[in-house]
Amino acid sequence: MHDGLDPPAPLPLVNADGVDLTLIRWTLALSPLERLRVLQGHIDFAVKVRDARRNSAR
Repeated sequence: MHDGLDPPAPLPLVNADGVDLTLIRWTLALSPLERLRVLQGHIDFAVKVRDARRNSAR
């Protein structure tokens, strides 16, 4: 039981399956609009990589 005098135990960084919980916590701390902006950034990067690969094959 936590009596308020001792600091709480630190949160784990990964779960038993090796999932990085810090990234989940970070994402959940974002607003819905911020999450969409992050996802759009990933999409933009993927499109650039795809286009660069297509252009290098020519």
